[in-house]
Amino acid sequence: MLRDGAWSGQRCFIIGGGPSLRGFDYSRLRGELVIGVNRAFEQFDPSLLVTMDDRFLRWARNGELGEAAKAIYNTKAMRLFYATCGHERHGFRRLDGSGKQFAWSFSQPLLHCNNSGFAALQVACVLGANPIYLLGFDMGGCSESGNQEWCHDGYPVVRSNDAYIPFIEMFDTAAPEIASRGYRVVNMSRGSALRCFEFGDFDSVEPLPSRPIVVSYYTKDSAYKDEAEKMKASAHRFGLECDVCGIDPRGGWQANTRYKAEFLRQMLAKHN
Repeated sequence: MLRDGAWSGQRCFIIGGGPSLRGFDYSRLRGELVIGVNRAFEQFDPSLLVTMDDRFLRWARNGELGEAAKAIYNTKAMRLFYATCGHERHGFRRLDGSGKQFAWSFSQPLLHCNNSGFAALQVACVLGANPIYLLGFDMGGCSESGNQEWCHDGYPVVRSNDAYIPFIEMFDTAAPEIASRGYRVVNMSRGSALRCFEFGDFDSVEPLPSRPIVVSYYTKDSAYKDEAEKMKASAHRFGLECDVCGIDPRGGWQANTRYKAEFLRQMLAKHN
């Protein structure tokens, strides 16, 4: 589990599922710290994926959401969930969602309010991310049908737009406390029914400065490959790009480690 304050002072983006995200260029989030909500992973591999909906996980597992949703078992994101089923065997990590108030530490249970987006905002605050940009938090569906609507194909169960009312109320209740602790939350969907946070536009966000690329190598056909995969997953959670290569054994441990200088020279030439 990530620790409290692990993203302290760094901005992050939370990807919801509202229809305002149709046509959004997700490549613009490359290198950013990103928390995805539910089906966000189908468009972008976030740093973390948060869901409080056990039905969603069952639908994805059973193929009821289509082939794209099955990628939830292959995403590089750390997958955080609150559910009653044993999803841990698939690499998910359980969140305690029995909280009665907005959580400010992973040692506290989250107040999930049956809304994964609200849980994701708590995770961002616990990690210390600031500012926090909300994408696809429309809190409204189709005006013609009066039913929920998403930027993706949706879910087997579709409710009326009234389903968003308690969600909005919980955000409204939490917003003053979030602001009092110095967090800036920006809603990037100007047509959103969620109006307790300031509104902004993606184009107004300053470009992210160049970030380091993590480079490394390991000897093929060895246990080091598993360690390299763990390192890549850890770097992904912090929005860092990796270039990790497997090399043929060079005749012994010392020869393998002495290759570092040559490898770094090659990586400098490749990425400069």
